[in-house]
Amino acid sequence: MTFELLTADKFLKSIPPIDYLNTAHANWVADFSEVTNFESVGDTVIMNVVQERLEGVTSFKVEGRPGPLTNVGGDTFLPLTVSDAVNVPENLKLTFNGYGEPILSFESGSNFGQVILISSDGVKLKIVYDSGGGSTAAATIYLQQPSVLWRLPIVNAEGFGFSIPGASQTYTLRDVVPVRGLEREMVNSGNKYDLARVGAEIAYSVSQQKFGVENIRLNEPSEGGADLISGDRTVTIQARMLGNPSALSPSNLETTLGFEMNDLVKSIHTDFDKNPSARTGYAILSYLDPTSKTIVTLVAVIQRQ
Repeated sequence: MTFELLTADKFLKSIPPIDYLNTAHANWVADFSEVTNFESVGDTVIMNVVQERLEGVTSFKVEGRPGPLTNVGGDTFLPLTVSDAVNVPENLKLTFNGYGEPILSFESGSNFGQVILISSDGVKLKIVYDSGGGSTAAATIYLQQPSVLWRLPIVNAEGFGFSIPGASQTYTLRDVVPVRGLEREMVNSGNKYDLARVGAEIAYSVSQQKFGVENIRLNEPSEGGADLISGDRTVTIQARMLGNPSALSPSNLETTLGFEMNDLVKSIHTDFDKNPSARTGYAILSYLDPTSKTIVTLVAVIQRQ
């Protein structure tokens, strides 16, 4: 009998393919994918994945920074940290005992949930995982900045037809265009989470490209607090996308926009109270115009008093 030290490289090479099906019926992901293998390249672990075609993507790589290979209670695992282009890095854990099925897990809060599906559309990496209690959740990791997904028109400095107390400037962008069909479908889905995701992506693009905000962090839409914030925390952004057809009918549109925009401004002031570093706030409201069927984005600039 001989003993041999198990290195991270040998551990990775021992892992068989991991197959996934979209049994959770998650939206905007491939119906199936397979992690074919893992590679150790310098100080990076590369996870190679093939999937059903999604936005033209049939294969992709996920790069992670590995932690130390660890054995706890008979389980051997390798932690992996994956970078997010617009948020803090996310943590994965790869567990394999040399036989049986390897398990890839995603960190959520203080726990790790087993990954049910991993999928990429080329810009967003989606990880569907077991969130406990028989429920599933989906996490989005941006491989590229979301501004590549949206084509923006000229910004017009103009009023809205309703008052925004405390706004130093107001702007309108007419005909914001999704570059891909996937985001267009998300806009039309009417799903609350999809609209929140789209609204945050548009706000990111507008803040970055039209107002020069740098190093923007896009927070998970389901979390509280600022939807987006600059890297130096001096700019806070509240974003929203509206999708209620009746509330956006021509007879209700101005009332709806006034209410929603002022609600965003209230959230900006709450952000100011919680973040002493913030000096400027952007309330960015997008909606699908019921007449033109195009996306219109309103921006109100709020300065700390």
